[in-house]
Amino acid sequence: TSIPPSTALYIDLEGHKLSRNGTISLITILLHPEKIIKIIDILALGASEVFLTGASAFTITPQNNPKKSLKSILEDKNIPKCLWDVRNDADALWALYKVNLAGITDIQLLENASRPRGNTYLFGLDKAMQIDLCPTLGYLKYTSWKNTKTWITRKLSDTDVFSVRPLDARTIEYCANDVTYLPALREVYMARIKPEWLEKAKDQSMRRVQEAQFAGYQPHSPEKRKGPWGSQ
Repeated sequence: TSIPPSTALYIDLEGHKLSRNGTISLITILLHPEKIIKIIDILALGASEVFLTGASAFTITPQNNPKKSLKSILEDKNIPKCLWDVRNDADALWALYKVNLAGITDIQLLENASRPRGNTYLFGLDKAMQIDLCPTLGYLKYTSWKNTKTWITRKLSDTDVFSVRPLDARTIEYCANDVTYLPALREVYMARIKPEWLEKAKDQSMRRVQEAQFAGYQPHSPEKRKGPWGSQ
């Protein structure tokens, strides 16, 4: 898969207790605006193949450029990448595979920073979808998205669905759903965010990556529900 210079990557990771204390099973990448989704199976391909060699290699256009490993792409600050709450993804990538994310915009922070008031607590992706996209997306599409998320959440109570092979069709749909609407959410927040808050969100996005690599980082701390700026 080629990555044109104007392309942004929208990324989501799945695994068992995704963090330094868990695993990474799947990496979903949406190439935008091309609308190409790739689900990379870490368990099937092997981590060294995925991150360091050619099994999942992308190429950077122009086509005569050499292939880059996924690790080098994720660490390239010149390739823009967007995630919803990068913290545990960054924690797992660094602790398990020494991948140091760069070029990150955390869309969860864009949402929080673009609110006119009441930004003490962060939104999860499901709440952001309901409030900011459901009216334009339409009830049927939103309900389909929500039903898939609910189904996977229930299954996760007793099954690590992300490590079951072959992958269930609903698991694949769930992975795709987690990145499909991120560009639309980003557009919503970019339209309403003030320039000074955009800079804060960008700075805090990379700070999240750095803090997730600290020895004292707590992947499942209840404090993570709070935004970084208090009530402003």
